[in-house]
Amino acid sequence: SNGNDGTFTAPFSTLDYAIGRCGASRGDVIFVKPGHAETLSAAAAIALDVAGVAVIGLGYGSLRPTFTLDTANTASITVSVANVALQNMIFVANFLAIPTLFDVSTATDFTVEHCEFRDTSATLNFINIIDTNADANTADGLYFCNNRILSSSTTALTTAIEIDAAISRMTVNDNFYVGAVVN
Repeated sequence: SNGNDGTFTAPFSTLDYAIGRCGASRGDVIFVKPGHAETLSAAAAIALDVAGVAVIGLGYGSLRPTFTLDTANTASITVSVANVALQNMIFVANFLAIPTLFDVSTATDFTVEHCEFRDTSATLNFINIIDTNADANTADGLYFCNNRILSSSTTALTTAIEIDAAISRMTVNDNFYVGAVVN
């Protein structure tokens, strides 16, 4: 429950609520327990809006924390501050052609590492995993490494990262991508 005290034995029920309890640039770390599952049904369902927060999923395989986007193709996670990191989670598209999973604006040094991105079917899919905004250098330091993208889409090509303006210090390494490529 979000009425809990946020400890390991009495955790908050949603990641967004836990983020809101953090202090900016204090180096706060949120551990998300194995088997945790959330359904995200709206734009900015999770707002990564506290600078300097690391969110680490615990567990292995299918027991990693899982976030499923459904109900509307506008469902998304916004990233609007610097120095945010996500590690070891599963993100699932369960609606037709979700344009963007992570909507990144003025968010330098955003890290996504050891995460998995899955489409539910050939039509219930992500179009972009990360989409930066149109202002130069607002996503500098983007780090996207050691992830798995499992795209089933046959109607739209999944793009790991859509860069809409100049970006510096971006690192994209050691990702695994499986897709149904049409051409």
